[in-house]
Amino acid sequence: MTTPARIAIALALLSAAACPGDSRLQGGCVDDAQCIRERGEGFYCSDKFKPKVCLCTTDSACGSGAFCNQAGLCQPRVGCETNAECPSDTVCDTTQNQCIEATRCTSDLQCPIGTLCNLVTFRCEPGCRVNGDCPLSQVCRCPADQPECEIGLCKAGLCDDQSFCKYAELCEYDPAVEDTTCQPDTRGPYCEQCQLSAGSGLALCDQPGNYCLVDTSVPGGRASFCGVDCSAGQPCPNGFECDFVVILTQALCSRDEDCQPTGAACQSDDECPGGRCAIPPGETIGQCAGICVGHEGGAAGTGFCSCVQDSDCPQDTCDTTTRSCGLTRAPCQLGGDQCRGQLSCVNINGTGGCVIGKNCAPIDGVSCAEVRASR
Repeated sequence: MTTPARIAIALALLSAAACPGDSRLQGGCVDDAQCIRERGEGFYCSDKFKPKVCLCTTDSACGSGAFCNQAGLCQPRVGCETNAECPSDTVCDTTQNQCIEATRCTSDLQCPIGTLCNLVTFRCEPGCRVNGDCPLSQVCRCPADQPECEIGLCKAGLCDDQSFCKYAELCEYDPAVEDTTCQPDTRGPYCEQCQLSAGSGLALCDQPGNYCLVDTSVPGGRASFCGVDCSAGQPCPNGFECDFVVILTQALCSRDEDCQPTGAACQSDDECPGGRCAIPPGETIGQCAGICVGHEGGAAGTGFCSCVQDSDCPQDTCDTTTRSCGLTRAPCQLGGDQCRGQLSCVNINGTGGCVIGKNCAPIDGVSCAEVRASR
């Protein structure tokens, strides 16, 4: 006699938890096909109870106004999860799952950029805690009379680092406003156009240390631009980075075989970074040699050999007319040793080159055409 009573109680609970007015859920079913036919996709015929009943498997089966609870029953939702579930002129406060007036707020996330939620008035008001609360290119600053604050205001025309600035600008202290602002970097001709003479591989822009560089963003090396010296650790402006200035050797070539072996003994190209292993016919051991590359300034038919060791690079000497080093253009005195340092050979993307300095040049993904257009 106890078993029927328990079943009756279970069915009563099942009926009470069902969606209001849903008589089909309270009725029995024969198989899953009947539940899908009568209730739709997402229902199945459960034998947990007698008689069998249709239970849900997903929230979507219950419609927008209900969800599928752990018992497999569609239960009406209380509150909201999205704005679409709220009346017009209201929004869904997802922290409390309640519809509130569109002009009210309960968190900063509900406020437009540059504003914060006042938890006393529940209204969005101008303010910021970090730069990310502000519109693009604006910074968060405390009021002038407060050296420190929890809530500041967004201000335009200032910067915290160079990412706030245009290309070729630095973020530096400006005494006129007693804060940091973006200022043009006037230390050199950033991205100005220059001309590499055919076969020279080396040209200067306006002053020593600023080299005319090949613009790799233009196919075929048909364009060049001015870099700016950063060999002494000078900072580069926004959009630029400090990198090596590399030239090839002074040995002319038109094919790899024209580059004479000068390096260590080898048995494969892998042993000659930036060059190749030149193995005489019939031999198994050769010597590292450069490869023929170059064509600076658009010259066709003649290239320059890459280096495989430091001694392949040209020696720098003091020019008696300009009183500067012939390659690095650093100041020098006749008879002095300021130019005596041996240029080093480095492997740049599989090609050996001689490092003559370091220049600020556009970072990957930024071209000089974009830099010039931003001015």
